[in-house]
This record gives sequence, structure tokens and C-alpha cells, in this order.
Amino acid sequence: MKYEIDYEFKKKWEDYQERTEKPIPFPDGCTLDEEGLYVLPSGKYLPPGSYYSEDCSLIYEPIKLRCPWLFLDDDDN
Repeated sequence: MKYEIDYEFKKKWEDYQERTEKPIPFPDGCTLDEEGLYVLPSGKYLPPGSYYSEDCSLIYEPIKLRCPWLFLDDDDN
């Protein structure tokens, strides 16, 4: 399966992250799909990285998004 990851979401926060030296705020409205991956309200997947919320910090590094070639089906080739 191919995943449409929203790398533009992360780029929007790079300046903030450099100025504050904090992780990117975890976005409101994210949902979990059936594979346990976070989906943004736009329908694209949240990029891997470090995020924080009011409750905690989250390091989100799902292998399916980091190394998608490990999970390709025959139909995806």
C-alpha cells in the first residue's frame, strides 16, 4: 500500500521549531486509521517526527511510513 504523507504540514512548522527548539505541536483533528497511523484532517498521513501535546510529547516513527518498501504488495509494484 502506498501512503500519501503530508510533508508540507511539517515544513510549515520548521521555522517555529528552529526558533523555539520545541517539537511541533500535535495537530488537532487527527484520527487513527485501522493500521494505527495518524491521519490529518486533510486525509493525508501525518509525517513521522517529534510532536507534543498538552499531555505529553510523542515521537511518531511508524516503520510503515519510514520504510514503505518493506510493506509493498505485489499490486503496488
